[in-house]
Amino acid sequence: MKTKFTLLIGLICALSVSAVNVTIIESQTGNDWAVQDSNWHIVATGMGYTASVVSQSALDEISNFNSTDVLIVSSGTISFPSSNRLQTIRQFVLSGRAVYIQSEYLDTYQGNITFDSLMHTVGANFSWTSLVSGLLVPMNVLGSLSSTPNEVSSIMDFFNYGYAGTGTGVEMFLEYNGNYFGFCYSDSTLSNGTIITTSDEDWVWYFSSPELMENILYKLANSVNASVQSFEKTDSSFTIYPNPCTTEAQIKMNRFCINATIEIYNLYGQLVKQISSLSGQTFTVERGNLASGTYFVRVTQDNKIISTDKLVFY
Repeated sequence: MKTKFTLLIGLICALSVSAVNVTIIESQTGNDWAVQDSNWHIVATGMGYTASVVSQSALDEISNFNSTDVLIVSSGTISFPSSNRLQTIRQFVLSGRAVYIQSEYLDTYQGNITFDSLMHTVGANFSWTSLVSGLLVPMNVLGSLSSTPNEVSSIMDFFNYGYAGTGTGVEMFLEYNGNYFGFCYSDSTLSNGTIITTSDEDWVWYFSSPELMENILYKLANSVNASVQSFEKTDSSFTIYPNPCTTEAQIKMNRFCINATIEIYNLYGQLVKQISSLSGQTFTVERGNLASGTYFVRVTQDNKIISTDKLVFY
């Protein structure tokens, strides 16, 4: 397996990389050979993304992922001690962000349970069908994940056992002998995030296809509309507190404003709330019917942008 790591030397995509934060949930608890987390980190940083590996316990609080754009759950077998961690992933997806869920060769493993639950949450027509045993190579790579940004026709080296699935609400992108082992859900309405899984983690820890891993990360990172890049915080003209919050937040300006406007945008750059004709130094933003997730706050005065920042409702 160690020789596989040399394949990534010099393998950096010639892409225009935007600021993307990738958080990877570790995979080595109980099995130090399960280095999927390290391999995802190598690929993500090689693509120019900001990546970090965090403990399983990070999933206990959605607030731990306030700055995360892409979440990688790199183990398909580590069980969650309670439904709280599954709920965190569900909240992350419903906020419009992207996640990779590692599945495995039994539908009773945590990764398979998690992906199936997320499919029910977003209303996709998906179901696991059966275990397929043996070395499933060459594993054919289909659709957009076979060509963007890398041309990848198959996983040749290692895909060992897998759980097949089917569905009309997902793109099936890994195929062997008429069965499908890789699935991608993308929401055309832009309200939910992108969700990808493959039902064998061995190809990742064996580093069988860094190129396909890049394609998966590229798909996830680009599922959020690029227009949100213009909402990065520009200065300290205002402070939001509490942040994250549940029902309302206060915006405290560093100077008195007249006829200010507060605009709230979702992760796709869509304006979802606007409060106009404000005067003063402290303003209240009520959540109303906004879903849990990350939003961008922009304060303008006389049609000029004063500052922008992120706000998280949970």
